[in-house]
Amino acid sequence: MIFQSYSNSYILSFYIDEGERIKIDDIYFDDQNSSK
Repeated sequence: MIFQSYSNSYILSFYIDEGERIKIDDIYFDDQNSSK
């Protein structure tokens, strides 16, 4: 489930400005680390 959410968000991130993309990626990356 987490992977699916990450995948969808990652794809959407491509449509967002680079600055915003970094923010979103950072949040999701942190979430994955927390899960680990």
